Amino acid sequence: IDPEKAKQRNCKRVESSFSKSGHVIYCLRVKQKIVGFLQFVLDEKRKEAVFTNGAIHPDYQGYSLGAILYSKSFSEVFSLGYEVIKSGYSFQNKAMANIFSSMNFVLSRSEIHLRKYL
Repeated sequence: IDPEKAKQRNCKRVESSFSKSGHVIYCLRVKQKIVGFLQFVLDEKRKEAVFTNGAIHPDYQGYSLGAILYSKSFSEVFSLGYEVIKSGYSFQNKAMANIFSSMNFVLSRSEIHLRKYL
């Protein structure tokens, strides 16, 4: 996928979630500028939150802001009464692997996704 098209697709996906019930987005601000976000879908019956999307602006990566955003948003999700948080990430995303490892996430399954570039 062309990086610009992927970026546009992701923006539309995030925008569409603001009007859906059961979706919450936690934002990270630096000097009133949003520099990161995490998006969850909440399942009240199962008491589960599924992390579906997130990002930190490239200019703010490498400063542990992702870990802070995860920590604070996860604490908030648990304080709302949810008992389990599920997520996924690309195996190549070492930063995510480190964050999840530091938060004692347990690997429950893995998948391989192959991409063919045309």
